[in-house]
Amino acid sequence: MRLLALENLSKVYNKNTRSETRVLQNCSFILNKGDFLIISGESGSGKSTFLNIAGLLDKEYDGEYTIRGQAVEKHNSNQLAILRNEMFGIVFQDYVLVEDASAYENIIIPLYYSKKYKRKERRNRIHEITQTLKIEDILNKSVSQLSGGQRQRVAIARALINDPDVLLLDEPTSALNQDLAQGILQFILSFGQKHHKTIVLVTHDTQNIPNVFNKHYQLADGKMTLC
Repeated sequence: MRLLALENLSKVYNKNTRSETRVLQNCSFILNKGDFLIISGESGSGKSTFLNIAGLLDKEYDGEYTIRGQAVEKHNSNQLAILRNEMFGIVFQDYVLVEDASAYENIIIPLYYSKKYKRKERRNRIHEITQTLKIEDILNKSVSQLSGGQRQRVAIARALINDPDVLLLDEPTSALNQDLAQGILQFILSFGQKHHKTIVLVTHDTQNIPNVFNKHYQLADGKMTLC
């Protein structure tokens, strides 16, 4: 089943100015339910920009975007916010955590904007996810006190907490050492397989990627090709 499709996607920064920069040019992309998909490319190739558009974080682009057959442009801002929160779990390259809040407060954020879980179910959900990620003992700590590995697991917990259909991972292990990076990635993939998730992994390094991925798109010079 097709979850989403982007057709003839183009993205230009500083449009109609002297510093105009075209990042994406006529890119097309299809994501089906159950896909484990890689988007690769050099730094600066537009991978994060593409992911922000796919995750409904950036609405300034040209092209057609449909989710489950419905045009994204027909949704208002509130509808898009609800759709983003319930459909996508995003792990950002730099985590994007609230530094002066606790790990617990960061993880629970998506649940504030969701009707998926009642209060008691939320507590069970938090316990399940944090126990699986082995971060129960740091929930009351401020994010500013956490190590890189702990921050990464908090970011992953936040992405998973609302049981999204699609996980969007933007270089999710780039700040970790190789052993920890492999462990974190393997956990995400195992979780995705067990719970029938759809995963999009954005990376510049495809050498150490497990062979569970069934599609590979490459971004270069603003253009996307299916490898």
